[in-house]
Amino acid sequence: MISLQTILEKAIASFSDTIKINVKIDKTIHAGERQSRHSDREISEDEIVETIQQATEKILKLMVFDKVDIGDFVHIHNTKTNLNVIGALENKTNNYIDFFVVTVMVKPNFKPKPGTKTIRI
Repeated sequence: MISLQTILEKAIASFSDTIKINVKIDKTIHAGERQSRHSDREISEDEIVETIQQATEKILKLMVFDKVDIGDFVHIHNTKTNLNVIGALENKTNNYIDFFVVTVMVKPNFKPKPGTKTIRI
């Protein structure tokens, strides 16, 4: 007997093979300014990219279950570093999705705007 979880994992893996989330730091001026504000340290671009990459599988799962779509805002909260990355999903080509960084901050209890999907990593 095959479990629903196994079927879903196979579907997500298939989806993940054809759709890729392109992680690049193409951000708003606001996000660039916030890299060195709101914390006692500057947030590196490598840390932002790594945080987004760690969340890509969860983002794809949300897309498969129609919880997130192109144009939606996503809040990624790194529970180890309290880094918060807010971004929007954009469709640039048929098989690639860009994650456009809107803002970043280090804050343990950040609350995103209503309608923003939060992913914890």
